[in-house]
Amino acid sequence: MLTANNRTPLGRLSLIVTVALAVGAGTLLISVAAEKTAHSKLKKMIESAKTPADHRVLAAHYNAEAAAANVKAKEHEQMALWYQKAGEGAKKTPNAPGTIEHCNNLVKNYKAAADDYAALAKVHESMVSEIK
Repeated sequence: MLTANNRTPLGRLSLIVTVALAVGAGTLLISVAAEKTAHSKLKKMIESAKTPADHRVLAAHYNAEAAAANVKAKEHEQMALWYQKAGEGAKKTPNAPGTIEHCNNLVKNYKAAADDYAALAKVHESMVSEIK
């Protein structure tokens, strides 16, 4: 079927999908570039940390990372509860068995990461008092 401007509905759909994919790819590239920039800045901060203020900034960064990891752990704890309530197994999730175990593993890993980040923050906080 042709429309007023001689385009098929399928052609329009293809155009919409192509634009959506392009926007998504662009967003992903921006995100990757931002992550690279943040990683580069962190590297410079670590390499040049000499003053108490430098170590306070690094401690704050690692405390923020610990907080973010704790948030992710809580999210996955909640998801595990949802799966338990919904009823896991071949009947409920025939193509995704092990969802509760998956969530529980992520909880464990995110909590461990949070502990590691918090410990690193404490190292930098102790450097503040050592430099004074």
